[in-house]
Amino acid sequence: MDKLLLCGDAEQDKTASGDTEGKMCNGYDIILMAETVYAVSCLPNLYRLIKKCLRYPGGVVYMAGKKHYFGVGGGTRQFLRLVEKDGAMHPERLNDVADGSSNVREVWKFSFK
Repeated sequence: MDKLLLCGDAEQDKTASGDTEGKMCNGYDIILMAETVYAVSCLPNLYRLIKKCLRYPGGVVYMAGKKHYFGVGGGTRQFLRLVEKDGAMHPERLNDVADGSSNVREVWKFSFK
């Protein structure tokens, strides 16, 4: 999928263990996501795709989603755990949206450390 979305440095390792110090890698400046973190089995692939396609350094991901998707098990918190475990990106919660009648939604910002 990353080869369809982006030409350039999609193969560059932009993980915490990758050698990116002093380097710039092409990629998207901003990635917007909404309701993309509901399937737990897809979260690792989604996260790898984000890291491959986001510009390093300086690229930003904005993610909106439910804290928990009932019936499928995914949610913003499961994705956040994956990001924190990897250590390559800095998460920042921007907003919580609670209307009192449905699941809490969260808005997050992620950027490379």
